[in-house]
Amino acid sequence: KVSGFDVLDILRNTPETANMKVVMLTALSQDSDKEKAEKLGADDYMVKSQVVIADVVERVKHHLGV
Repeated sequence: KVSGFDVLDILRNTPETANMKVVMLTALSQDSDKEKAEKLGADDYMVKSQVVIADVVERVKHHLGV
């Protein structure tokens, strides 16, 4: 098992994916989880229970620049 945090850490520490945009969509809603994601380099952090699909699409478009 690999957590989303582990995947983010791997992406940020792999030269080919270090600059890839990462929007985390998670069930984890604790402030400490969001802080961990930010520290690891997430571009955005969204809690599933607090957003609708339109919010996700908007944030992804924002990060893609479209």
